[in-house]
Amino acid sequence: MNIKKILTDEFKTKIKKTVQEAEKQSGGEIVTYITQKSDDYNYIYWAAGFLSAFLIIIIFIFLYNFYHFITSNILYFSGIIFLLPLLIIGLLYSIKSLRLLLIDKDRLDYYVNLKAKEAFLEQEIFKTEDRTGVLIYISIFEKRVVVLGDSGINKKVKKEKWDTVIKTIINGIKNNSLESGITNGILLCGKILKENNVKRKVRDKNELNDNIHVGSGK
Repeated sequence: MNIKKILTDEFKTKIKKTVQEAEKQSGGEIVTYITQKSDDYNYIYWAAGFLSAFLIIIIFIFLYNFYHFITSNILYFSGIIFLLPLLIIGLLYSIKSLRLLLIDKDRLDYYVNLKAKEAFLEQEIFKTEDRTGVLIYISIFEKRVVVLGDSGINKKVKKEKWDTVIKTIINGIKNNSLESGITNGILLCGKILKENNVKRKVRDKNELNDNIHVGSGK
């Protein structure tokens, strides 16, 4: 799923209107932030190199029992030694699901949460009068979503309350229905804010940009 292809003007407009609709329910300021991935995870290519070396050793040990095969087909065996690492690294580069297999869950969570906090600061979610900003951070590659509330929100809304928002958006990613996942998640966010008494002022003003923000992850 490439967000550059998905984030059309129509998509962006739909998200903006959904944010505006959700914000009418409470005094919360919702900011939506999406990125292709939260880290490059380049270490997996080193892991692929070690895996290739291990496989080559296994192949060599197996063929060692057939000495004549190795000596009479040395060019073929040399080709295996050279091409196998390239093949594995190429597969990892082109197939996302294979890369995910080599990245442990804790590392995924670490980078997604780290980038979510950076986005919180980058978008200045804290710059509201009553500290009622909420960030919805979406990382496509990892299929992870983080919801971060400012101090005024965290006083009233427990962290577990955001689980339904997170699950809704993740299901949208997994089912290739990103737009509906995000819009439904945003509306749920507005509903949670209202239910937890994040009150809207009589003369409420829009303090944070309603557009969807796109991270630099490629």
